[in-house]
Amino acid sequence: RGRTAAVAGDEVASGGAAPPEEFDGWTSPVVEAQGAPGSGYIRLGALERIADGAEWLHAQVEAPGGWQPALFLRSGPDSWRSTDSIIHLSLASIAAAALPHLDVKQSNLHAAAPAWPCDLTDELDRWPLKGPGAVVFDPQFFMQRAAALVTRPGAGPVLFPGASSRLKLNTDSLIK
Repeated sequence: RGRTAAVAGDEVASGGAAPPEEFDGWTSPVVEAQGAPGSGYIRLGALERIADGAEWLHAQVEAPGGWQPALFLRSGPDSWRSTDSIIHLSLASIAAAALPHLDVKQSNLHAAAPAWPCDLTDELDRWPLKGPGAVVFDPQFFMQRAAALVTRPGAGPVLFPGASSRLKLNTDSLIK
């Protein structure tokens, strides 16, 4: 602890989330993951749970030619493995980096989804995923991959918390 790592030109304290990286005005959440190649940080795309209960983390890792897509299968409480690496990253760290505007320890989902019925949001816990589906963290990932996530056999809902603001869509007036 106490050391800093350069990510996207910014300094961040180790053991936490880096400032989001900008892509054409969109942001990609970046988090430190023990065992990650390169600088030790990964870009978060989505967290997916499939029908058999397996959890997959769609991300990008640093490689010699730049950032490369990576798919990690949850192999333990804080362990994720891909074909060529194992990283250690907690769900709490993922949530804190990807959803900084939400307090994942509180159960007020109505604030996160104001258009949803209160009786539904009151019954749900925010984290971790409870059934098949995906939570998208990165606008670029959403634009490229959301359709594929939704149309898979046995796929559940695809949620993108804060999508309208992250995609720079002015939809607040439509909700009201």
